[in-house]
Amino acid sequence: MVGDLDVDITGARCESVGRSASTRVRAHTCDREPTTYELCAAGGLGHIRRTDRTADGDQVRESPWVRDAEAGRLWKALLEGHAR
Repeated sequence: MVGDLDVDITGARCESVGRSASTRVRAHTCDREPTTYELCAAGGLGHIRRTDRTADGDQVRESPWVRDAEAGRLWKALLEGHAR
């Protein structure tokens, strides 16, 4: 839950469940950094996708799918430094 602002998606792993034929990236952080985040949405739901770029390749992790408003709160907490 984002309300307590103690959110950590660094270890979150959610298998792609094919919720939608396409997922829209609503916002993203700078893609020049080794770690980037994307706020993704589809069908009234959203999640945060984290990509870590390393010499061994990209590692992608995603937060659980939640209602769009909750994903927005998680995104805001991430940008404000209350989530990682």
